[in-house]
Parts: sequence; C-alpha cells; structure tokens
Amino acid sequence: MAADERMAGRREASAVRKQDAPPRRRAKAEEEARRALALLEAETAQAEEQLAALRRSIGARADRKPPRPPDAEGLHRVLAQLKARRAQLERLKGAVEDPSAALRAEDSLADLRQELAGLQKEQIAQARELRMVSRKVDELRAQYEGEQSVSQSAEQQEDEMESYIQRLKQLEKSDGERRAKSKEAKARCEEEWNQWFGMLCLAAKQLQAKVDAGDSRMAKWTERWDPATPAANVLETAHQLQSEYSSLKARHRDLEAKEAIHKEKLEKAQSRIDASILSNQKPPVGVSAISGARGRSKHVE
Repeated sequence: MAADERMAGRREASAVRKQDAPPRRRAKAEEEARRALALLEAETAQAEEQLAALRRSIGARADRKPPRPPDAEGLHRVLAQLKARRAQLERLKGAVEDPSAALRAEDSLADLRQELAGLQKEQIAQARELRMVSRKVDELRAQYEGEQSVSQSAEQQEDEMESYIQRLKQLEKSDGERRAKSKEAKARCEEEWNQWFGMLCLAAKQLQAKVDAGDSRMAKWTERWDPATPAANVLETAHQLQSEYSSLKARHRDLEAKEAIHKEKLEKAQSRIDASILSNQKPPVGVSAISGARGRSKHVE
C-alpha cells in the first residue's frame, strides 16, 4: 500500500510538472516515458517467461524423476537474482515516472547539445585556422623553393662565370704565346731587314762611289736617286736592272729561235748542194746566193 501511495504521489507530481513544463519538453518527456515503460514491460514479460520456463522445467523434472528435496542454496540464488532484478525494475520505473528525472535528462540533453554546438564552432574555427596555416605553409614552401631555385641559379651562374674566367685565362695564355711568337718573328724580321738594309746601303755607297769615280754606266741609273733613301734607290735600280735583264733575255731567246731557223735552212741547202754535187758534180742554181746569205747570217751572229 505504501508503495502504491508513493507511486500515486509520483504520478500526480509528474502530472503537475508536466502541466507546468513547456509543451515541447512535455512531449519529449512523455515519449521517453513511453519508451521506458515499453522497455520495462518487455523486460517484465521476458522475466515472466523465464520464470514460467523454469517452472515447466522443474515440473518436467519432477514428472521424470522422483521428487528430491529442494536445493535451498539454488533457490536462494534464484530468489536473490529475482529480487535484484525487481529492485532494478522498480528503480527504472521510478526514474521513468519521476518528472524531475525527465527534466534532468532534458537539461543534460540541452547541455550536451550546447556543448556539441560549442565543439562544432571550435571545429569550424580550427578548420579556418588549419586553412590559414596550410596557406602559410604553402607560401613558405613556395618561398623556400624559390630561394632554392635562386640559389641553384646563382650557383649555376657562378659556375658559368668561373668557366668563362678559365676560358679567358686560357685565351690570354694562348694570346700571350702568340704575341711572344709574333715578337720573336718581328725581331727576326727586323734583324734580317737590318742586314738587308745594311747591304743595300753598302751597295748604294759603292754605286755612288762608282758614279763619283766617273762610271758612265752607273750614272744613268743614279740620275733619279733620292739621297734620303739610299736603300730604296738601290732596290729601284735593282728592279730596273732586273727588267732590263728580262727584256734582254727575251730578245736573246728570239735571236736563238731565228738562228735555229737559219741553221735549219742552211742544213737543208747544204744537203741539196751535197746531193747535187754527188749527182752531176755541178752546183744547182742559186747556190751562190745561198752561200752569200749564209755568210751574212754569220756576220749578224
């Protein structure tokens, strides 16, 4: 009876609180209470089925076997389990029927929702911060890669400049060797020219001495000499003498050719004369003229 009165009081208090509670919370509390009652009824039905099965099993064993004295210890264990289960069900039923429990559950649910909203906001803020950090990391990575490329390009330029300097040094060395060879060749040419110049000056002095001594042949070559350039005068005279020598040599070749022609004619005439002498011991007509021409040719030579 006391338990029924307590349950009735709880129901009345719950009804009053439900009337005072807002409609939305009241609907949620009623729904949760219905779910809890349905669960409690299901567990009660399951316990009753287990108890009925236990009774049937005990009855079947009693039918198959002679009755044995009841196991007091086993019965006590079963009774303790049933009592504990009943106490648990009563506590659950009291919690379901207690309106303050529903309110506490709603408050706890509201706190959880508020905490979830705070966590979601924190997650959004952390995601935003993560994106900012990612952008910063990307910028730093791009900057680092740019610095690496710049350093690599600088190293490459330094290597190219060093190789260019090495090539310049090699070119300078080769140019120095060529300049040294050119200086040596120039020195040899100057020495050789000085020798030739000395020889030409000496020849000019000798020619001038011959002219001063009254050599008429040398006088015609030294008429246009410039006293300031004795070596050039000698070279000019040598060139003129060479030209005169070439012309005389060409004239000599022409005379030799003419002489050969005349010799051939004379040989032919001599052969005809010899043939005529052998044939009739009488010179042919024109022999005296040919002999006279032969004499004139010898005079010219």
